[in-house]
Amino acid sequence: MTNLLLKLFTKNTSDRIGYGLLGGIVGIVCNVLLFAFKLGIGLISSSISIIADSINNLADALSSVITIIGFKLSSKPADDEHPFGHARIENIAGLIISIFIIFIGSQLVLSSIGKIITPVDFVYNKYAILILIISIFVKLWLYLFNRKLSYIIQSPALKATAKDSLNDAIVTTGILISIVVSDKINFNLDGYISFIVALFIIYVGTTLVKETVSPLLGEAPPDELVRQLETKISSYDGVLGVHKLTIHTYGPTNLFASVHIEVDANVDIVTSHKLADRIEKACLIDFDVNLVIHLDPI
Repeated sequence: MTNLLLKLFTKNTSDRIGYGLLGGIVGIVCNVLLFAFKLGIGLISSSISIIADSINNLADALSSVITIIGFKLSSKPADDEHPFGHARIENIAGLIISIFIIFIGSQLVLSSIGKIITPVDFVYNKYAILILIISIFVKLWLYLFNRKLSYIIQSPALKATAKDSLNDAIVTTGILISIVVSDKINFNLDGYISFIVALFIIYVGTTLVKETVSPLLGEAPPDELVRQLETKISSYDGVLGVHKLTIHTYGPTNLFASVHIEVDANVDIVTSHKLADRIEKACLIDFDVNLVIHLDPI
């Protein structure tokens, strides 16, 4: 299914906005359907956890809307106010989704405590079991789908969405187990299972906040990229040394860097400048890094 959707709706891996729109639209359709079915069956069976899970799916649909908006805005070209582009909006979209996850977890904690204090008799319904099972498989597929998209275009927003889908599958599994076991032992475990799952959701949400905020604050570049750039620059004849390599990230695929290279002071400045130009162009082609070189004659 994933490969079929990619083949039908995306042209190439450089089409970031196409992948983002596909992920967002699929998320909206799936989550709105899950919300409607779960809300109906939750009201019929008097299950607070199923109703809460349906609200979670509605929040996921809203998160998909945020993802679409994020990809649309991040694709805007650089302007006078934002000379390095708008790609970091993807990180902001991922942060908003992470906050949604924490909010849903917090609300589930409150509803779980209320369910523990004042249990409500659950009306066992075979259709509720069926819908929950279908929901688990849909969410697992959404996890794999969004994870693949995030790997292809290196998107923090889609990565957050993928983890949220996995969390949803875990939540629904917990609810399903509590319903089946409660019916067997004649004791309502709904609130207890929901409470444990809610704490896990909050933990994952806080982890995602850290992952999405870190690039916004300015995290260290990958060691492998630093090594590759230094090796590439040093390989040119005329480069006697490389130091002060600094890399700045303005979105998943928007990298800027500066570096000092040591050159022979006896070589005329025009020749050294042409060398720097060749290196800058090569790094842009090979690593998609906008490099600025400072010449240090020695």
